[in-house]
Amino acid sequence: MAFLQAQGNIEPEEFARTFNCGVGMALIVSEKDTKGVAESLEAMGETAFAIGRVEAGKKGCTVSGSAETWSARSGWSASHD
Repeated sequence: MAFLQAQGNIEPEEFARTFNCGVGMALIVSEKDTKGVAESLEAMGETAFAIGRVEAGKKGCTVSGSAETWSARSGWSASHD
């Protein structure tokens, strides 16, 4: 993903709106089950990360990053409605 972003000179906000950024699969679980699900996945050889949360409110998704991510010149944020 970093190669595509760099070669295409794509700004991080546009990159985040266009691509799934390498997220292969997402499981949505209750917060109380997060640890157990992650442990089960890791026991099967998978790597698990908490990447977000579901909140009440306007539908959509916001992804943000710092100047150190995807060759950004400054902090950035991209929203999907």
